[in-house]
Amino acid sequence: GMTDEGPSWGNVYTTYNGIVNAQNWTAATKETLKTYYNKMVDGLFYNLNLQKGLGIQNVHGAGKYCFGTPVIIFADVKDGYHFKEWKGNQGAPIINYAVTVYASDVNLVAQAEENIYHIKYDSNGGIGDIATQDYSYNQNLILPTNGFSKDGATIVGWEITTDTGAIQYIRGQSVPIKSIVKQLNLQRTNGATIVFGALWDEGPIIQAEDIYVSIKDAKKGKITEEWLAQ
Repeated sequence: GMTDEGPSWGNVYTTYNGIVNAQNWTAATKETLKTYYNKMVDGLFYNLNLQKGLGIQNVHGAGKYCFGTPVIIFADVKDGYHFKEWKGNQGAPIINYAVTVYASDVNLVAQAEENIYHIKYDSNGGIGDIATQDYSYNQNLILPTNGFSKDGATIVGWEITTDTGAIQYIRGQSVPIKSIVKQLNLQRTNGATIVFGALWDEGPIIQAEDIYVSIKDAKKGKITEEWLAQ
């Protein structure tokens, strides 16, 4: 029972969920109770409003809830982003996915951040150093034109290895980070490292030895293939 001072005896339920779960109500009875509380009890139900911020595809859990109802909310994040927080009129940003509806409407915005990728370069047998650089998902990468060297070879491009083979690029090429990330299936991986290996154009190796011929013999035509083969 209830008095003006509060519960006096027995089980007292103060929320809609508590009432409907107190016994095995029929679906029709539950609907009647919900209609009654919505229309007859002022201030018992509140709105949980959810909005999509940058990098958020969809939000789930918005609706009208009875006072004190715990609600699980979650957000779907777009490719190239990672979830950061729920932020709104609940004070400090909410990092987890659970929120309780209290004595007012709740307004929350799901926020995400762009993924960052670490770009490294492998000389593939050359010498030199190219510093690792960080790029966000929506940036473009300009591949280096130099930075490594190798005796008898010229750097002509770069490649990255995937599950289906190597992807090659020319030096100085502008490449969207998102296209690389999608080929490597790293859209959902913040902080991943991507390694580009140098591609070298190596000329043929010629082994030779010095041969000394007098001008006199040269004039006489003694320098022939047979003579050189001796």
